[in-house]
Amino acid sequence: MYTRRMIAVVGLLCSVVVTLAQSEPYFIQTFDDVNLVTKEQAAEEYATTVEGQGEWRFLRAYVVLGESMKTNYVKDGSLADLRMQKSGSYVITPVVRRGVNRVTFDEGRTGKYLRVYVSTDEGATWTLAKEFNKNTALHNTVFVRDEAVNRIKIENDNGSNDCDVDNVAVYPYDAEEQGDTDPTEDNGVIDTFWCSPDGDDATADGSEAHPFFSLKQAVRLVGPGDTICMKAGTYVYDARIDISNCGKPDKLITLKAVDGRAVLDFSAMPYHKHSDNPQQGIRLSASYWHFYRIDITNASDNGLLIERESSTGYADYQAHDNLIEECNFYKNGDTGLQMKNLASWNRVVNCDSYLNCDEGQGDADGFAPKISVGDGNYFYGCRAWLNSDDGWDVFYKQDSGQPDDMSIVLEHCIAYKNGFLDEETLAPDGNGNGFKMGSNQGAMNLYMNRCLAVCNKAKGFDQNHNAGDIILNNCTGFTLKSIGSKAYSYRIFEKIAEGHEARLTNCVAINDRATTDKKNKDGSWKAGENGQNGLYGRVEIDTTQARLTVVTSEFRYAAPEQFVSVDNHAELIAPRQSDGSLPYSTFARLRQESMLIDRGTPVEPTVYRGIPVNGISYLGAAPDLGAYEYGEEQETSVGSITVEPLQGQISVQQTAGGLSLITIAGAPDIRQLQLTVSDAAGRMHTLHDFAGHTTAVRLPRGIALLRVTDNKGLVATAKVLVK
Repeated sequence: MYTRRMIAVVGLLCSVVVTLAQSEPYFIQTFDDVNLVTKEQAAEEYATTVEGQGEWRFLRAYVVLGESMKTNYVKDGSLADLRMQKSGSYVITPVVRRGVNRVTFDEGRTGKYLRVYVSTDEGATWTLAKEFNKNTALHNTVFVRDEAVNRIKIENDNGSNDCDVDNVAVYPYDAEEQGDTDPTEDNGVIDTFWCSPDGDDATADGSEAHPFFSLKQAVRLVGPGDTICMKAGTYVYDARIDISNCGKPDKLITLKAVDGRAVLDFSAMPYHKHSDNPQQGIRLSASYWHFYRIDITNASDNGLLIERESSTGYADYQAHDNLIEECNFYKNGDTGLQMKNLASWNRVVNCDSYLNCDEGQGDADGFAPKISVGDGNYFYGCRAWLNSDDGWDVFYKQDSGQPDDMSIVLEHCIAYKNGFLDEETLAPDGNGNGFKMGSNQGAMNLYMNRCLAVCNKAKGFDQNHNAGDIILNNCTGFTLKSIGSKAYSYRIFEKIAEGHEARLTNCVAINDRATTDKKNKDGSWKAGENGQNGLYGRVEIDTTQARLTVVTSEFRYAAPEQFVSVDNHAELIAPRQSDGSLPYSTFARLRQESMLIDRGTPVEPTVYRGIPVNGISYLGAAPDLGAYEYGEEQETSVGSITVEPLQGQISVQQTAGGLSLITIAGAPDIRQLQLTVSDAAGRMHTLHDFAGHTTAVRLPRGIALLRVTDNKGLVATAKVLVK
């Protein structure tokens, strides 16, 4: 395994020269040929001259090799690396004469704090070029692109950890060179690394025969296109796992369980009080990862936290376009899965988050894209139940320093009994909302198709003072007065800001209002009668508010008799089907004679604030009301498409509901492109214009040809098979 990775590193250096720089680096310093000093001697600055390179300068940095070197810090199989001590150490390169385009280096431990400085006066003064705020990867690149720069300094001034640096390369300035800012260089080698509950890190090489126990070991090694296979079973870990090395749009890094589920149990973590708790199970600041059938439990804080290293000052390659599929988050000390610090365009598909509870029993949600979350995050087929606070929490905080007006899409999601500790016990301090849709500190935008809020402690669908968009299509709310006298299935009654709207289409609240709400003598309903006298929770939707509309929805006459069952709640949280899709439930399904059949308004597919969203499928003359169409089972898991690239690089992923995400590798975000989709006989099916590198269309079933062009000609083609 290390032999292949060593070859990969050599291949990386070669590919960088050929495809990026079109020239050799000034030097590649492996530290195999640097004169040795002891750790004690390195306490003072010292200099070493390397033939053909010049004078290197060091402080509290020294070469380690042989018995002193931990081989798991040296990834390329070489004999030595540079140990840089915490709390003030550095290495300064020799002077160069043709400017600097970029600097690359390896950092064996990854996830460390380093700063890279540049100088135009041979080291007399320094300017910060890049700060790796706990964000070093195995392969790191700093783009300088300055003809005047003539010296580089790498500094470790953090008090937390030593660092292990290797393969420092400085490339000369080249006005023609182009390069992206992705933190992980793609070495073109695809590898698979293995972990097992029985793995032995002391003897492992990451192969299937000799797997790691520690996921951290495997994470340090992977690059774009690689896979980490975790054998089924339980892994008990005592510290957070940080993931900062990125995949690429056409080469996701995959973390998946094999032959079952991989349970990451963080019960060995040290105790930490809830406030400012850094002990998440996994902290994902990288992009283009795919998690599959990974369970995270017993973390002191969040099970999984997706965020940039910081909400300010960091490039936008972090914390976006990750796919979290068929994962479970349970019994963690805070929210099961949280997104913040501008995490964006992440997809969470067929995941469950339940029984998460903090020490105060009132602040742990199921899913929380909140505080400072970015745009375009998407949930499909997810369930949140028995969390001490909310099922979904989209609370925006103004003091985060980040913009509001972010958009989130949820489809086929279920929030059940949140604000509970178990099926019978209310969480004493939990808000207990099913879907908390914002805050009074800024506008957030929610678009929801076919979602259910059932028996939550407080509100099922809760505006929570949000002045942004609240778009609900074919949603079902249900709660019982016995849970609490102020339980609501819907509460949307406050002002909506200019440029936004609240719109509820084909939604229902299951209740007995038609028989329990009081009427005036003239037969009209008494004002304020919103279900407070019945067995079911209240409904408060104020249609007198500007920009709030209700279309073909039913909040008074959707009586329990209209449905097959409203008592079988256990079916909602039953085990999933083999493909990861939601279990079939008779709860809230319409009876054949229901008055709610064919009563709705068609909801067409659209692009909502830049996010492609599905329409509402239906069988009869019009959509039925509520989350389920009579006679049709709910849409199942995300499908797959077989792609045969013919020219260029096209990747295709199918979303729930039939939309296909088509990505063109290397297309600039600003370029105008045109996609032509033809069937096997050459007949054009779709002509679609778009900008950037990704778009979403509906592809015909069977074989289709994709052809993408711009105003300069052909970009890419591929043949696809849609099943």
